[in-house]
Amino acid sequence: MKRILIVVILFISLLVYGTKSMDELIDPDVIISPQDPAITSIIEKMDEAKDNGDIALFKQLLKEYKELNPPAKIHDGPQSVAGQSNFKSKWSYNDIEVDSAYAYQEFSMDTRDNSRIYLAASRQLTSTDDNTILVNYSDDGITWYYIYNLQWGGHDFYHPSLKIVEKPDTDYLFIAFEAEETASPYNRDILVFRSNLVSGATVFYYPADNASIDERDPSLDADDVVYPSLPYLHLAFESGDSVAYMRSLDLGATWVDKAIIGAGATNWDYYDPSLAYGPSTPNADSMNLGVAWTYYQVSPWVNRIRFKRNRDKGLSTAWLGTEYFTAPDHNFDDRPSLKMTHGVMNSAVIVFARRDTTGTDAEDLCNFYTYDAGRTWNDATLYGGGPYQVLNTLSLDDTPNDYHVFFKGDNDDIRYKEAHYDDFSYSGWAFSLPISDTGDISDVSSPASAVLDTMPYVCWKTYAPGWKLMFNALWFQTGVEEDEFTPTTAFHLYPNPSNGIATLSYSVSKEGIVKISIYDISGRLIRDLINETKRAGNYALDINNKNLSSGIYFLHIRIPDGVYTKSMTVVR
Repeated sequence: MKRILIVVILFISLLVYGTKSMDELIDPDVIISPQDPAITSIIEKMDEAKDNGDIALFKQLLKEYKELNPPAKIHDGPQSVAGQSNFKSKWSYNDIEVDSAYAYQEFSMDTRDNSRIYLAASRQLTSTDDNTILVNYSDDGITWYYIYNLQWGGHDFYHPSLKIVEKPDTDYLFIAFEAEETASPYNRDILVFRSNLVSGATVFYYPADNASIDERDPSLDADDVVYPSLPYLHLAFESGDSVAYMRSLDLGATWVDKAIIGAGATNWDYYDPSLAYGPSTPNADSMNLGVAWTYYQVSPWVNRIRFKRNRDKGLSTAWLGTEYFTAPDHNFDDRPSLKMTHGVMNSAVIVFARRDTTGTDAEDLCNFYTYDAGRTWNDATLYGGGPYQVLNTLSLDDTPNDYHVFFKGDNDDIRYKEAHYDDFSYSGWAFSLPISDTGDISDVSSPASAVLDTMPYVCWKTYAPGWKLMFNALWFQTGVEEDEFTPTTAFHLYPNPSNGIATLSYSVSKEGIVKISIYDISGRLIRDLINETKRAGNYALDINNKNLSSGIYFLHIRIPDGVYTKSMTVVR
C-alpha cells in the first residue's frame, strides 16, 4: 500500500501544563490544572449523558464543548510515507520473522478489527536513520503486510502504544508515541496518531505539548468494550520526573482532565507508567481506571511500584489515594504491566520484576493483585530464581477474562503463563510454557502481546545475527499432527466493504475438499473461486471484485468440517 499522508497536528492551548503554583491540589501527589468552569460543567454533563446512554445529548454537548475549546494553532507534523512493499514471512520452527532492521526500540500490538493483528514497532533501518514507527498487520500471524511508516524529519519516534477502537459505524487505529528532536535541546513530546480503518483518513494530535518539559513513555487504553458507541481514550505518560494522565472524549481531537497523578521531585523520579481501563460501574471507593508506575529514589537508591486509581472514567476530581506497594528488604521492584478485568469481578493485576540487590542480581516475576477494585491488594511470585532481567508484558481477553503474561526466561527465551480473573495466587497461574526458540535475546526490550479472540500472541526482538522482529502465538506449536490441528481463526474478510481486492482468511481442520464461491443477494452463482483439496492449516484467498457492481454478496464456503456463509460488501 502506498500513500502519502498529509497530516495536521492540533495543539490545544487550554491543555498546556501550568506551573505548580497555579495548580489545584486534589491530594498530595495529584496536581490538576485549573479549567474553565463552563468547560468543566459540559464535561460532567457529557459523562452523565454517556452513563445514561443518551447519544443525542452527548453529541450536542460535544458540539458545545468544541465551540468553547477550539484549537489554538496549527503545527507542522509527522508524515506517514510510502516506499516499502508488502513483505511475507515463511514459517521457521515455531517463530515467525516479521521484519529486520539495524535496531529496534519498543513495540506494541492489538487486535479486534475483524480479528486482524496490528503491530507498531520503533525501528532504525541504518545507523544514520531516524527512528520511525513502522506499522504492520496480519490476518494469520504468518504473512505480514506494511500499512504505515510514521516519520518526521529531525525527530526520533519511540515507545509506541497501539490500540484498536471499535465503534458500530467504523474502526480506528490509535498509536500514542514519543517524538524526540534529534537536534539540541532534544525536546520530547507525546503524539497520538489516528487512522480510520474504513475510510483511511489519518491525523496526528498533540495531547500535551510543553517545550519546557520532556514527555515520554505513553500508555494508551480505551473504553470501547464498555462504551462502544461513545469510547473515551485514556493516556498516561511521563511528564518530566512525574507521571501525568489525560483523556479524550472525542476520539483524540481534544484532551481534558489532565492530572499529575505522581509528582516527582529533586531526589526521586516516577517513570514507566502502565494504564488500564476496566469495570464500568465501581463503587465510590473503588475504581474503573488505574495507572501503575515505577518510583525511583536516587539516594538512598530505592525502586518501588506505585498505583493510583480513578473511580469515574478519568474525571479529574475522581482520583483516589496512591497505593504505596512495599518490597522485601534488599529487593527493588520495577517494570509494571497493568490490566483490569472488563465487566465481571473487579479484579486487576500488576505484573512486575523484583530484583535481589544483595549481590546475586537474581530477578523474579511477581504480581500485585486485587479482587475488590483496588481496596485491598495481595502479592505473589510467578517465576524466578535466575540472574536475568524479567522483561514482561501482560494481556487480557474479554471472554473468559483470562490474564496472559509473557516474559524473558532464564534460558534467553520468551515464556508464557496464564491465570483466570478470580485466582492470581502462585497456584492460580498455569505452568511456564516456552514460546520462543532459545536464542540471543539478552538485549530484548519488553515484549509486546495481545489476544486474538481468546488466543494470546507475542512479539519480541532477537539477534540472529542482526536484529529481527519475531512473532509467535499459541496456535504456532511444533509437533502437532494433522488430525490434531485446531483452526486458529474464524472466517475473516478484509477490507469489507471493499472496491478492489478483498482477502478471505480461513482455517482447515483436516485434509479435504475446499470450495469457495460468490453468490449475489438473489442467490445467483457469480463464480467459483476455489475447488481443490487442502491439507490442515491456515489459508488466505485474494478475491478480485473489481468487475462486481456495488451491493451485498455472499461467500459460500465449504470445508471438511462444515458449510459456512460470509457476507461481502462491494462499493464503487
